[in-house]
Order: sequence, then structure tokens, then C-alpha cells
Amino acid sequence: LLRLTPKMYHGRIAGGLAAVGIFEIAYIGHQMLGYDVLWANMWGLPTSVIVQPIGTLGTVDGVGAYIAITAPLMPFWALPAAVYVVWSGHSLSALLALAVGLVIPWIINARMLAGTGDARDLLRRARWPVVAFAGLGGIAFLSMAYLKGIATPAVAGRFAIWKFGAGHAAASDPILGWGLGGWSTHVPQLQIGQNFMPLGTNELWQQAHNEYLQWGAEVGVVGLLLLGLWLWDHRTMILDRTWG
Repeated sequence: LLRLTPKMYHGRIAGGLAAVGIFEIAYIGHQMLGYDVLWANMWGLPTSVIVQPIGTLGTVDGVGAYIAITAPLMPFWALPAAVYVVWSGHSLSALLALAVGLVIPWIINARMLAGTGDARDLLRRARWPVVAFAGLGGIAFLSMAYLKGIATPAVAGRFAIWKFGAGHAAASDPILGWGLGGWSTHVPQLQIGQNFMPLGTNELWQQAHNEYLQWGAEVGVVGLLLLGLWLWDHRTMILDRTWG
């Protein structure tokens, strides 16, 4: 959106995205107090139990991801609250995205100013804020990883179903694959037939939640080769700073 919009509007767009993120932080805050103005019987009645902060986006993963990717656009005073809210969602991927996102904007700015007299001054002034906020995000990620462990049931379940699906795809038709949409028609049936329910998920996986693996299973070696040739032929477009 920003790359395809005139630069004169970049500040307004970034401000709007950050404002929505700050609103979600505030909304989650009042959910943590036991209220939900929009969804608790539509009257803001106290809720009995708030299991996870979901904001207004419906899922803890969705709101955590949004706050994580918009945190770099927020003012400094909102960042501690953003870190805490993302941490409270217990999403390791969102915490990692938050930690990385707080560093990337400064790296980009430094690269853009490389070779100018402003670069060294920018790095000197930005060094401690970058270290502080990236460190805060890193501590949040590591603390949650320590409390939950990296191999959570969700993570272990995905690795198990990936191995299960990839093994059957390679054994049945590795050259042409199952065909587009083949994962959803093959893997759930194979799970039922073999009573395979990955630990911690207990569900039928109609999607692999891994685009690369699912594409390989559905199109096989031939499809992967054609995709690779297409990407190589269009490499200039993909690497373009505006359209890539």
C-alpha cells in the first residue's frame, strides 16, 4: 500500500495503521479487566472469564499479529503496552515478528542514508532506543519460549502433519502430485483411515498451513520445476522495489 501511494500520503497511512493498533491495545486492556463493550451481550456486561485477548479482530493470533507488525509505526510511549499485549497473547511468532520489526525500520533508514553525513548521526542517536526496544521484544519472546517451550502442541502437530502428508504425497505421485486442491481431499481421508491425529490438535487438516509443502504435494516435481522457471523468468519484476 505504501509503496504504491504517493509519498505525501505515507505519514497519514502509517498514522492510521498505528492508530488502529493502539485502539486494539486499549480494547484488549479493557478485556483483561473483565469487560467487552462490543461482544459481552452487546452491552458491555462483565464477562466471567477472559481466556485470551482477542481485541476486535476475533482471534488472539490475528490481533497479536496486527499489533506486532504495526508496532514499529507507533510512538515510543505505546511500545511497552504493545509488547505486553502481544506477550499476553502467548504467540511466539507474533513476539518474534515484534522483536524483528522494532529493528528493521532503523536498519532501512540507515541504509537509505548510507554515504551521507546524516547516517552516522542517525545510528548514534538511534542506537540505544533500538537496543532497548528490540531487547524488550527479545526478552518477551524468550520468556514465552521458556514458559511454553518451542515445541508447543501446535508446533509439534504441524511438524507431524507435514511429515505425514509429505510422505504420502511422495509415495503416491511425486511427479505430478495430487492436483490442485488435492491436499484437502487426500490428507483428511488418510488421517481417518489411519486414525492419525497429531498431538495437541485432534483435527483433520484440510490445509497444510505451509504453502510450500502443500504446493509441492499438489503439483509434484513438474509443478515445482515450472514454478521455479516462472520465478526466474520474472525475477526482475519480483526484485523491483515498487512492484516486487
